[in-house]
Amino acid sequence: MSEESGEVTAEQLLAAASQYDAAMDAGEQPSMVIDSPEEDEYPAVEEPEAESKPEETPPEPEAVSADKEPDSSLTEQEEAKAPSPKEKSKYAKNRERLNKTWAAANEVREQNKRDRQAIEQAQAELEKQRQQLAATQGYRDEHGHTAKDYEEAAKGFRDEGETKLAEAADRKVKELSEKQNQAVRQANEAKHWETLEAKRQELMLKHPDLQNADSELTKRANALLQAHPQVANMPDGLQAAVNGAVMQMEAEKGKNASTELSELRER
Repeated sequence: MSEESGEVTAEQLLAAASQYDAAMDAGEQPSMVIDSPEEDEYPAVEEPEAESKPEETPPEPEAVSADKEPDSSLTEQEEAKAPSPKEKSKYAKNRERLNKTWAAANEVREQNKRDRQAIEQAQAELEKQRQQLAATQGYRDEHGHTAKDYEEAAKGFRDEGETKLAEAADRKVKELSEKQNQAVRQANEAKHWETLEAKRQELMLKHPDLQNADSELTKRANALLQAHPQVANMPDGLQAAVNGAVMQMEAEKGKNASTELSELRER
């Protein structure tokens, strides 16, 4: 039973040990060894295979649902979008530069406006002086000649038999004469309006109510000027209209005072 199984028995071990001791005592190499069983006689013990575990797959990242609120709040997003101090500084510089540009442009525009007004006033003054000069000394053309100069030239051309030149001179006489008459009218009108304006300023200083277009005195004076247009063209027309308005108002006051006095007496 033991041989079939290939196992070494106790008897075999004792016999082998005795042979070994005897050989050693005799100084011989012991020849008795215990035969170890062949590898095939001992079937290999199969180690239990480790149970295979299913590979663990890494968890998939959770999909962000539409209903899930974002981690960053609206305030944080606004802070993230807020410009940095450097950007703010750049913006402030650009804004300041733009404001200076607009201010400079407005100043240039206002200066141009003032210059244009000054030029217009100067031109008006020159025209006024020219009209006054033309009214007193005669209107002159671009060559500096008056209607009287062309009259004398036309006479000389006729005496010399230059009919066409004489006719041309006559046309210049007619043209300059018309402009002369116009210059005289304009000069007289300008003088008239200057006189009226000076009188109006004087009356407004004397009667402050005339500075208010809605005052009773102004309304009555204007009504008199409209009812009598010829008065407005008179040198003292404004003075007469104001005096008439004052008299009307005083008369009404006197009438009202008389009426009140009569009523008091009747009581």
